[in-house]
Amino acid sequence: MKSFKKIFNNPNNEDEDNSTMEKRNLWNSLNSDYQYHVSLKSDNIGDLSRLPIYINDLKKRKEIYGLCGECNKPGTGRNWCQPCNAKRFSENFGNWTSGNKDIDELIQQSQLNAVYYTKCLEWIPFENFENVTYVTRGGFSKIYSADWPEGYIHYWDIDNQRWDRFQNTKVALKSLDNSSEISTDFLNEIFNNPNNEDEDNSTMEKRNLWNSLNSDYQYHVSLKSDNIGDLSRLPIYINDLKKRKEIYGLCGECNKPGTGRNWCQPCNAKRFSENFGNWTSGNKDIDELIQQSQLNAVYYTKCLEWIPFENFENVTYVTRGGFSKIYSADWPEGYIHYWDIDNQRWDRFQNTKVALKSLDNSSEISTDFLNEIKTYVADDFSHVIPCFGITQDPSTKDYMIVLFYCESGNLRNCLNEPVAYTPKIENLLTIASGLLNIHNVGKVHKDFHSGNILFSNIFNTFISDLGMCQPANSENKSLKKGIYGVLPYMAPEILRGGRYEKSADVYSFGIVMNEYFSEETPYNDIPHDNNLAIKICEGLRPKISDDTPKLISELIVECWDAKPENRPTVKKICKKLQEWRDQAMDRNGEIYSQIKECEKIKENKKVPENIQIHPEAIYTSRLLNFENLPEPVNSNK
Repeated sequence: MKSFKKIFNNPNNEDEDNSTMEKRNLWNSLNSDYQYHVSLKSDNIGDLSRLPIYINDLKKRKEIYGLCGECNKPGTGRNWCQPCNAKRFSENFGNWTSGNKDIDELIQQSQLNAVYYTKCLEWIPFENFENVTYVTRGGFSKIYSADWPEGYIHYWDIDNQRWDRFQNTKVALKSLDNSSEISTDFLNEIFNNPNNEDEDNSTMEKRNLWNSLNSDYQYHVSLKSDNIGDLSRLPIYINDLKKRKEIYGLCGECNKPGTGRNWCQPCNAKRFSENFGNWTSGNKDIDELIQQSQLNAVYYTKCLEWIPFENFENVTYVTRGGFSKIYSADWPEGYIHYWDIDNQRWDRFQNTKVALKSLDNSSEISTDFLNEIKTYVADDFSHVIPCFGITQDPSTKDYMIVLFYCESGNLRNCLNEPVAYTPKIENLLTIASGLLNIHNVGKVHKDFHSGNILFSNIFNTFISDLGMCQPANSENKSLKKGIYGVLPYMAPEILRGGRYEKSADVYSFGIVMNEYFSEETPYNDIPHDNNLAIKICEGLRPKISDDTPKLISELIVECWDAKPENRPTVKKICKKLQEWRDQAMDRNGEIYSQIKECEKIKENKKVPENIQIHPEAIYTSRLLNFENLPEPVNSNK
């Protein structure tokens, strides 16, 4: 049987050759959600071949996964050894039962055969869940949400002889009607690969390629040269009919190559345009923005809608930002997925939870601000919060941006969550990758802080408020001189009125990185005023916690250097975080030993029960105006 394993990076030496780096970068781009690998059968990788790493290819397994710390044989997955873990699981079979022989056998087989943690099922006693809450009903089931403090298996911790788990996981519980006598056939339907076993290899390859390339994006990896070390993400061009036909197939209406998975831009543009007369936002600029997005959309993620406010249910106030209020809401109809030709209607992701961002004084919203919203759909940004459309608060007449709702809030809210070092590095890598995508298209975020980093769960992060730190209405913007932002995260050259460059985002990333590891908001015990701005220019920086690994501390200091030219690029940051993430479980790795040392420090660390935030410590975007600030320098301390 072929064994397929997911990796994020090849844990090779920093001095790897270009060929190895090319393969590793291609793995990254194609495998964010899958267990497959890209490996190359020739020097020509333009065909994006997807080949498995076979279980009997010991050399490749050793190269990719290293050696198991117990049996000293090549791993079957990152931090996973199937023979050792199978023995471990089997020794525990007598300690649990579901009460159903078929279910027990299914779980046991998954555990014995698992070549990676994503392939391993468990029997989980119901009492292990907390806050079980009814959500909705499906055709033959009820759905509940729940907290799982213990969380799911990640890898075997050899040092502590226990399973390391992704703790404090939010899960969905699907209660199957009349399932007390569940059938084996039904279990097979649930847990087997839902693909059609009879499909040919060509169809399967296309489908797998669709999955890997289009889960959230319209862009693909294509190659303009032999050097892909820069993680280039280039589009499949609209006039490349052959490639479009190969990847997307033919439209079921016009019989021409699609422009996205289940999406034909010409046919859908016609459909949208015929409906323009049936809706209006009441604002010409907003109407034109939405219409243009619909006419140009080559995939559903690029399509905005005008959504009447009455289409939302359970609108609930959540919090306030610098120039907006945030609400949560249920959207029963949900956002567009594709055109259902058979039923002549839009297929939608129904019962979607969304965030409504109500923009202050936006009844007369400016064109400049609308251009910022365009950025959400105009460029290819992974790990940036999806935008579904615009609505209007009927009481205030303020416009509201409809965004993907992140259940776990922002990074600042999550500082006290018990997250281990390796997942923190993983999350920072995701955040940095999102920032890299922004920079790669020539954009700068301008308002990068922990309040704009959102978690849909503790391991899934998004960047929000792309370039939206200024007020929505042009009147305020034109009358007041100054800069907008959150003072503790702003680079000294920006405080002095300098132009926003990518290096300013890097400074902000350094502050966020330190905040995440220290688990403390920056400068929370002093006023965020002119004196703080002066001190920042004079070299003041937040304290780095003793339980921060040295390698990470050094990167933090690099990021917040007073001179922009001394700061690393986000690309360099990503490379370092990738290396540390991959080496975090390597007992011979430098970051591994540093993490172990810091874990001991953290165990003995006294955490203040009630941290008092200074009343003038402000963590929302606002107008700032400083004059005669000193030339930025690094502190000698």
